[in-house]
Amino acid sequence: MFGQTAISVRIQDRRKVGPSQGGAIKLSRFERLVLTNQYSILEKVDPEYAEHYGRYREALQQGYELEYQDIAHLIDEHTRAEDDCRFVMDVLDMHRVLHFSYRDLKDKSGVDPDQIAFRGFDGNNEAAQLRYMRYLRAQDKWQELGDPGGDFNSHMPTLGRYREMLKRWKQSKDESRLTKEDILRITA
Repeated sequence: MFGQTAISVRIQDRRKVGPSQGGAIKLSRFERLVLTNQYSILEKVDPEYAEHYGRYREALQQGYELEYQDIAHLIDEHTRAEDDCRFVMDVLDMHRVLHFSYRDLKDKSGVDPDQIAFRGFDGNNEAAQLRYMRYLRAQDKWQELGDPGGDFNSHMPTLGRYREMLKRWKQSKDESRLTKEDILRITA
């Protein structure tokens, strides 16, 4: 339940934790109360890690702000805006429609199947999109898009190309059933 990553002890110089290490975490009294209650429940339902949860609960109860970093170390400090998530879903939806529309074409001549294949996102420059896409795929969504290279890391920037493709896709007469001309225009 708690996971091997969380149990591993991270040795760190406590004097360096704070604003220079991802920013100080501030919690309201109410937020501390909610988290304290959650850790109290976890202590009871997961006895294997009860001591661990108890330390977190106590740090929250007592308001030891320096300890909040340890409690939150598995939580990404950045959030993903709804528009950013919607973009990833739109890219996946567009590729789904491209996939099925290509499959259903009677005349595939002139259409390169490699051009309609979903390549993923660049792990170096588009890591947030790549992680969200992997999160969605882990829920068995968009499985028809295959799995290029095993991890959907395109190893090249894709956002600009996907934005252009999305604009052209949205210009289609029927976004859910593309013609050969639509596919060629979108992938150009």
